[in-house]
Amino acid sequence: MTRQTAIAMIVSSIILSAALVVATQITLEPLPEETVTCIRWVDITGETGWTSEEDFTEVSWITSCGILVKEDDDALYLAMDKADGEGEIYNSTGAFPKGVIRARQDVVIAFE
Repeated sequence: MTRQTAIAMIVSSIILSAALVVATQITLEPLPEETVTCIRWVDITGETGWTSEEDFTEVSWITSCGILVKEDDDALYLAMDKADGEGEIYNSTGAFPKGVIRARQDVVIAFE
């Protein structure tokens, strides 16, 4: 090991130690509980060209989890992200027709 390599390793170690000290001094507010909804649903599959029956006899099973934005008689509306503040704003949303949903599980996540 060269002298320069040894010095670089020592400096890196000192920087890492300083970063860990700073990180441990940050106090974070506890997050509220959040309910995440997971669904298992059947996706539509298809082909754009000519196909035989054997090529399209299977469907795709999908598992999706997110924050339940709303639910009505026809669908569940899930979002991957929620920004709190004045009114809630959602990101990466999806509307899932209830006719394709085969299973649902609501999970409460408590942050500590």
